Amino acid sequence: MIWVEIICYALLVGMIFFLGACWGSFLNVLLYRQKRKEDWIWKRSCCEKCGYKLEWYDNIPLFSWFLLQGKCRKCGQKIDIIHPIMEAMMGCLFLWWWVMGSWFFRLTQQPLVMLQPAFWLVTGVCLVLIFLIDLRNKIIPNMINAFLACWILGYHLLLCAAGAMRWVDLGGGLLTGMGAGVVFFGVHLLGRRIYKKEAFGLGDVKLMMVMGLLLGYRKMVAALFVAFALGSLVGVILLLTQKSDRKTAIPFGPFLVVGTLVALICGEALFRFLFVF
Repeated sequence: MIWVEIICYALLVGMIFFLGACWGSFLNVLLYRQKRKEDWIWKRSCCEKCGYKLEWYDNIPLFSWFLLQGKCRKCGQKIDIIHPIMEAMMGCLFLWWWVMGSWFFRLTQQPLVMLQPAFWLVTGVCLVLIFLIDLRNKIIPNMINAFLACWILGYHLLLCAAGAMRWVDLGGGLLTGMGAGVVFFGVHLLGRRIYKKEAFGLGDVKLMMVMGLLLGYRKMVAALFVAFALGSLVGVILLLTQKSDRKTAIPFGPFLVVGTLVALICGEALFRFLFVF
């Protein structure tokens, strides 16, 4: 009987991961076609290089990419690596959400017991989108930042009204977000005036404001520490390997997203560690 339970559990895990990967595939199509003003509802999936219309077996998330060795079946040109990355990240997000939701994302009263997992799933999807869009296009869409800000603020207001969050904590998040926006917008302007280039894009500044609202000041400090540390490390590695120079613009949004995820998991512990040493 225990083997039956293990197999059923493994199948459930696989189904949840595959569901997330399907959503990742859909978001890939949506982003690609919106950028090119193409129909994303009725038009069949096709190769971005030669226009070959994909069959259903060429369009299975992740599996088709591996079976085709990352190349188009007809023209043989490489398929953009961003597609399997998006699908894998969304699959992992759905799996993480299901596991964590089973243990931690629970509140005692209705309807928040259902709203909390939904909040974190939508927030996670937005962060994955920011990560990949900024990595690929070096831009963070205002629409995603604005949606995240409204989504987080609305959720926190509901928590406060239900007594599951203190109003002072909401105020602290708002002040943290506004403070981050003021400070890093000043850094943005200073970089343009002195160095004639942007230290941070405005999309990064807006994302920092959203992070402050989501995290509060203690976790925000931890998130920024992780983001700047990772960004500096990657920048040095790229310079040493001669894959970039001092003038190469490196998108900072992915590092902010990673910093946010780390802060959500262990931000308090990291904050105490930083200020002890």
